[in-house]
Amino acid sequence: MLTTTQKTKLDHSPVDDLLARLNEQQAVLSRQKSEAENIFDDSSSSATNPYAGTPPLEGDGRPDAAEVLRLKKELELARQRMAQMDLQLNHQQHDRIAQNDLDAFTQSQIARHTVEQAIGSPFPAAQHLAMNMGPTYMSAAGAMPMRGTDYGGDGAILEPAPMIPRPHSGFQYQQGYTPPMTPFGYPQAVGMQNVIPQRLPPRPRSRLSPVAQEFGFPQWGAQAAQQPTVTYMSTAEPLNYRRLLDRNMSCNWRYIVDKIVCNNDQQASIFLQQKLKVGTVEQKFEIVQAIIDQAYPLMVNRFGNFLVQRCFEHGTPEQVVSIAQAIRGNTLNLSMDAFGCHVVQKAFDSVPEEYKAIMVHELLRRIPETVIHRYACHVWQKLFELRWSDSPPQILKYVNEALRGMWHEVALGETGSLVVQNIFENCLEEDKRPCINEVISSIDVVAHGQFGNWCIQHICEHGSIPDRSRAIDHVIRYADQYSMDQFASKVVEKCLKVSGNEFLDRYLDRVCEANPERPRMPLIDISGDQFGNYLIQYILTNADPQRREVVAAHIRKHMVSLRGSKYGSRVAMLCCNPAYATRPGPPTGLPPTRSNGRFSDYFGPEPPRSYSHERQYAGAGGRSGYAGGYR
Repeated sequence: MLTTTQKTKLDHSPVDDLLARLNEQQAVLSRQKSEAENIFDDSSSSATNPYAGTPPLEGDGRPDAAEVLRLKKELELARQRMAQMDLQLNHQQHDRIAQNDLDAFTQSQIARHTVEQAIGSPFPAAQHLAMNMGPTYMSAAGAMPMRGTDYGGDGAILEPAPMIPRPHSGFQYQQGYTPPMTPFGYPQAVGMQNVIPQRLPPRPRSRLSPVAQEFGFPQWGAQAAQQPTVTYMSTAEPLNYRRLLDRNMSCNWRYIVDKIVCNNDQQASIFLQQKLKVGTVEQKFEIVQAIIDQAYPLMVNRFGNFLVQRCFEHGTPEQVVSIAQAIRGNTLNLSMDAFGCHVVQKAFDSVPEEYKAIMVHELLRRIPETVIHRYACHVWQKLFELRWSDSPPQILKYVNEALRGMWHEVALGETGSLVVQNIFENCLEEDKRPCINEVISSIDVVAHGQFGNWCIQHICEHGSIPDRSRAIDHVIRYADQYSMDQFASKVVEKCLKVSGNEFLDRYLDRVCEANPERPRMPLIDISGDQFGNYLIQYILTNADPQRREVVAAHIRKHMVSLRGSKYGSRVAMLCCNPAYATRPGPPTGLPPTRSNGRFSDYFGPEPPRSYSHERQYAGAGGRSGYAGGYR
């Protein structure tokens, strides 16, 4: 037995030191025990022994009880620590073994799947590859050797062909891994994942293909007779919108709606609109429900607003009411939004009348601002066109109160002019009377406006007889001034077209009368004016011969002045052209317009009338998605 000093030299670990000290204590205790037994055996001679009852001295080398207890506790802690370390080591070894088994199983499954895909392929090259690879993997999996009959052959065993070494490519696969024959993410053949291929009956050969039966399979008719089932496409893979348009395909519609809201995805919006047209009833319900959950963000979205409009057509009555509830409280914000205004206009055609009334009351809170707003004006036009089954709300009553004394300012605006004309066309006489009176009372200001002149034209053409007479009388009174104004001349032209000879006679009397303060009559000034020459051309082209001759006679007196004028030369050419005298009227094939005349025979066609400072009007945020207005 080694001593304590020799053990320390061999191994200096604390556990070994502790065990050595415990062995020493055990040896001392054993020696004491043996001495005590000897004393007990010699108890008979204790009376003759004078030192038998003498207690032991403290310095006789015996250990203290407290020291023994401490050493025992340290030993117990050391044993527990060693047990924990053994347990952790066992767990690590078990996990490493399980991971190795899983990797080996995965590689074998991939290899088997590759061989099975090659076996099921109708191409001879893939089958030849399968026969070269098959024995290696199938023997490892415990499969039966495959014969030629398994692939539609004549029963002969296919001998493996010599493998040609392939050049190294940039893709380095792990050892034992073979790339699959089908792309990742597509479903494998049903029942081919973990099943060893079975022996199939031989297929009859044909001259077209060694494995095809006239390019078809016997079970094709059986598959076609089965009822289609709805297939769910996961959103984890890239979405194939063309595939999802199939009636039997479904997916997470909320995910597609989120793409529209978060990414402004135009293709997603177009797809859902098409799906609402061709989908099943259940699919339509789910799509509309997903849209309702994010109704307001879609209403103000560039591409989402079209989707909400389609929901009014394809949703159930309950879903339409849900969309109307989403609009409730947001009518003003949506009406003044470039995209939301289209949804509000569509809602006026689709929602129940109680919700229409709620939307109207919200608009009435800010009448002056919304009537002339770039986008909200189209909502007002739609509102004036509505027809109510029950008693309609008194809309014009509140509008007239809010815009009293301001109608002429509204008519002068780009958007307000459209609203005023819409009121003229669609509202009752008693409702639109305050608006008409204010516009006619300010006819001089409105007629000279870029957009207000269209309101005066509307009155001259479609107004009641008293209103039309008031407007025409004012135009005749200032005919010379109106004829040479850029915008008021359009009012005069409209009156010439719609009022007939009565207005023409009054107009000629007014512009052909002599003025002692001016050297020549207004007709000559109008003929040489940038804008008025179109009026004289229209008269010379469309008036009857008697009135045309009256105008031509006055013009011939100033032929020298008009021929030297850029615009008057056009009028002068109409009066002196011999062909015009024999063939009156516009040239063959050309309609009478403000931009053509007989002078085009000499100078060529005239470009259309346009002014650099005149903006062509097209209503922004057009009603129902169409741009409408002045061109």
